[in-house]
Amino acid sequence: MITLTKPARTPGDDEYRTFLGHTYACAACRAGAHCITAVRLGRVWREARR
Repeated sequence: MITLTKPARTPGDDEYRTFLGHTYACAACRAGAHCITAVRLGRVWREARR
């Protein structure tokens, strides 16, 4: 019998997805401009990986 399980998520996966979603939707991020929200989300993501 084969059981299907979800792959284990590494620490920071949810934060990374949030960060990616923001940079995809944010006009400033897409234009390459400075975005304080992206900076904050990036910091949260890096902290979560530790």
